Amino acid sequence: EIWVRLTPNPETFRTLLASFRSLEDCSRAVSRIVRAGIVPSAMEILDKKSIEIVEASVNKAGYPLEAGAVLLVELDGRPEEMNRPLSAVEEACRKEGALEVEFAKDPEHRMKLWKGRKGVYGTAGRLAPDVYVMDGVVPRNRLAEALHRIQVVTDSRGLVCPNIAHAGDGNVHPTICYDGRDPEQAQRAEDAGREILRICLELGGTITGEHGVGLEKLSLMPEMFPPGSLRVMRRVKAVFDPAGLANPGKLIPLEEN
Repeated sequence: EIWVRLTPNPETFRTLLASFRSLEDCSRAVSRIVRAGIVPSAMEILDKKSIEIVEASVNKAGYPLEAGAVLLVELDGRPEEMNRPLSAVEEACRKEGALEVEFAKDPEHRMKLWKGRKGVYGTAGRLAPDVYVMDGVVPRNRLAEALHRIQVVTDSRGLVCPNIAHAGDGNVHPTICYDGRDPEQAQRAEDAGREILRICLELGGTITGEHGVGLEKLSLMPEMFPPGSLRVMRRVKAVFDPAGLANPGKLIPLEEN
């Protein structure tokens, strides 16, 4: 017997784009929106480098080049219920110094705004032949600090890194651009990625929000979980996979060290 819950498709969407002088201002707006009890269906941050590469590409969305960051917010629901939360989001952005708040005028404008956000990874190919997309999570109230420290890490290694984030849940996706044909540069990208994930842990977050652990982050699991917790994970896995056939050596470290 399987129980499911059906939810209706949203009757309408309302989308706005707020631009800010800095990532810090943008991140504070996110915190203010959350404190107001507003739950957008999507809330995305793009930093200045992301804005620049999008606006120079076929995914051009009309993001203001003078902004240090933009916040793309979408609400959904019944038409008669949209005005109050939409006004609350706009007010939160303006209180944190938004340079401009723009509302999608029609479905085509909405899709254009989203095309820019969704095109960041592809347009990053304008900067380098390879990208290393990170996936970490920090508490929302530490988002500004995390994004700043991530930029310091990549700048110190001579790497270009557009920063985007699912701001509503503190999920950061630094996109490290590098040339994989250069072993030294590839190593710098890998080292930067590891340091970024350690920053997430230091700020009270985790090493993954969506992409999982796999092999890439396996060595960081002991930094996130104590030995006792990892032993329990191994025991639980052994109940369902006694022969060790299900992705052996992934997700959970096999040895105490």
